[in-house]
Amino acid sequence: MKTPVASRSPARVTRRNFLGLTGASALGLVLPFAPPVSAEELHPKVVHMIHQRSGEVFSEVYFDGKQLINEALTKFSVFARDMHAEEARDMDAKLLDVVWAMQQELGLDEPLEVTSGYRTPRTNARTAGASRNSFHVQGQALDLKHKAGIAALHAAADGAASGGVGRYRTFVHIDTGPARRW
Repeated sequence: MKTPVASRSPARVTRRNFLGLTGASALGLVLPFAPPVSAEELHPKVVHMIHQRSGEVFSEVYFDGKQLINEALTKFSVFARDMHAEEARDMDAKLLDVVWAMQQELGLDEPLEVTSGYRTPRTNARTAGASRNSFHVQGQALDLKHKAGIAALHAAADGAASGGVGRYRTFVHIDTGPARRW
């Protein structure tokens, strides 16, 4: 959650505060505006998924420890494409973080199975039970299953996701929209 910042006039850089900042930096002191870095962010992240419809495998390092890897994100978008319309769109990279965290929580050796990723508006309209404003249409949702079971998968998703998590009879839905559970 972002904290509102009061509007201020730009700080005036003087020789004294410039030397103070560079001196603190040289001593290895952490400046108050430096963002915290977790140990998790220093290591590469890889996810393993298989698509139920095509049998395609997505097993990629998508974060190298410092930044997202564009080539992996492009492959993810193609992997999660609408299989009915054979159309792809950019998928939200935060989904990969949720999948990664779920795999870490469950200690899975086998890939998660994607039953649905991106859906065109037309495919979404023909999908039974799909919300008219589905996050699948925005490239912000995945439906997943695994032989670990729906209950275990749902619990892992619930702990990993900051967006939506839904439990259905045969799959678990995750999305990067507002936080909600069902």
